[in-house]
Amino acid sequence: MQAPKGGTTGLNGEFYEGGQFLPESSQTVKGENKRSQKPAQARKQEIAPYKWVSSDKDSIWGSVSNVCKFHKTGYSKENGAEGHLELVGKWPAAARQQFQSLITRWNNGERWV
Repeated sequence: MQAPKGGTTGLNGEFYEGGQFLPESSQTVKGENKRSQKPAQARKQEIAPYKWVSSDKDSIWGSVSNVCKFHKTGYSKENGAEGHLELVGKWPAAARQQFQSLITRWNNGERWV
């Protein structure tokens, strides 16, 4: 149910403007979203070229693969492509620093943000 034109107070005692959905319970907190309460679920993601792992963390590779060049030094079935990353392109100073930090971490063996 939606609030009528001009607004109204919902069951939880909070004011809702016209057109906003009204709560069905007095326990509802305005602006709270059930989706934000769920823990992160594991998902398959690339952590290095051709190397996929299931994890609930975010991979560094996913954050920087589009802004860097991968210099391949080898390949193995267990590790995927091996090599190092180099930042390419022109980026504002703040973005360049952030990308370079992630690339340095990836080159040092870290795979997760």
